[in-house]
Amino acid sequence: MTAAGRVKPIRKVDAPANQNGDAEIELLCFVLAGDEGVVTKFVRDSGLAPEHFFGGSARLAYGVLAAAIRDGRPATIPAVAAVSVPAGEWLRDAQLRWYGSPAGGMTGGLRARENARVVMALAQKREALDALARLTAGIESDRPIADVAEGLRMLAGDLVRGESGPTIETFGQRELVEPLGDVPWVVPSLSIAPGAPTLLAGYAFSRKSLFGEGLLLSVASGVPFLGAYAVRKGTCLELQAEQGRRLTIDRYQRLARGHGVDLRDLAPDALRVSTLPPYLDAADAENVFCRATEGVTIAVLDSLRAMVPSLDENSSEVRRPLDMLTRVSERTGCTFVVIHHAGKPSADKATGAKFAPRGSSAIFDAVQTAFVLSADDGKVPSKVQHTKDRILGASLDDFSFSSDDVEIDGNPRAGLRLSIVDSAPEQVPAGDAHEKMMAKIVAYLRENGSVAGRNVLRARIGGKREAIYAAVDELEATRRIVNIGSRQKPDLRIAPP
Repeated sequence: MTAAGRVKPIRKVDAPANQNGDAEIELLCFVLAGDEGVVTKFVRDSGLAPEHFFGGSARLAYGVLAAAIRDGRPATIPAVAAVSVPAGEWLRDAQLRWYGSPAGGMTGGLRARENARVVMALAQKREALDALARLTAGIESDRPIADVAEGLRMLAGDLVRGESGPTIETFGQRELVEPLGDVPWVVPSLSIAPGAPTLLAGYAFSRKSLFGEGLLLSVASGVPFLGAYAVRKGTCLELQAEQGRRLTIDRYQRLARGHGVDLRDLAPDALRVSTLPPYLDAADAENVFCRATEGVTIAVLDSLRAMVPSLDENSSEVRRPLDMLTRVSERTGCTFVVIHHAGKPSADKATGAKFAPRGSSAIFDAVQTAFVLSADDGKVPSKVQHTKDRILGASLDDFSFSSDDVEIDGNPRAGLRLSIVDSAPEQVPAGDAHEKMMAKIVAYLRENGSVAGRNVLRARIGGKREAIYAAVDELEATRRIVNIGSRQKPDLRIAPP
């Protein structure tokens, strides 16, 4: 109160300046020139709307471009100019300024989402300041102070709830009716693909880390994994939290020599390693992993225990970082392989390979594909058991692999080769034999794409006629494989997910 008893006037709060001008221009340039599929998904799912932009030209430009993308029309500057010549000229000038600036350049989907969050957050602040200005104006009027206070309370609640914040990403009828195409397998015969993580659990000396690093070398170079499994060549990332830089480099050099790979022939970013990786349970982990894996084909994390120091692996809470990796994979397309330790057998613990991963059963529940590795003493070949496959619902036959030193130029340990080891046929009950035959058929089709009927399949994979026919019948009945040909000219293939 002043001496005269009057309320001192409150200066009107102006809306904030356009602090996000670069973010808005970068977003518009992304919509104009980005990858068509990525841009379409962004416009559909980001929650960004014209009203989030600061200036009238930017609002109009985004509205026209977004509408064109939703309608399947070209998103171009002339399309904007057809609605508003000044807005089209502004957008053309903004694009020229952006690509001519030091920060200018092509923007990916992840960067666009970050810019969208900036733009929407500042729009929310502008909206809040406008509301606050209206409320404070009420204090100078005859409006009861209780009404003003209630308005402030409601405004605070809206801000806490973030009603103008990001929305839930959804897909609908348009996406549900579109053909999915082939699963983007990284290793088709081992059911390793994007989505929820692949779990690689094993006991001490079972060659878990070697398995993961050999897999990355194969994907980076294109050589078959374990000398047997075709891979999709791509970029690789290892987040190694259990062994240091020197041992990791030595391991890759030996593996490369043993498999006839010259590391100098790889693309510069084909294989990257961090021996100081971020923690999966950090507050900003999801954003960190999204940025780190954009454009990455496959990432191996070694190990779960080392990368979640604040979580108890015996608690179901340990599932949270695995679910986070699933969300990251959905955004970036990266396939995650997580290495985890197996628990020690005990009298009160269920037995069997699927119970081997140490800690809460939520770990096994969270993954898409699971393998368990074991070896008696680290000297004999490692046995690999495939214990879970969400995509196809059939497990592979057990197999074994060895790690053998390769002598080069008189050095007996210069190279290290991983390879499949033939094992003696195992006597199994009839029911198990049927399951294994189905898994064998699924693995063959994954690797080869199709086969011209049951008789050709029998010639390719071997086995009794009755066993193959029965397995094919069940696989077709359960829609795991389909015949896209005819009875006279069959064409058996994996059913789309």
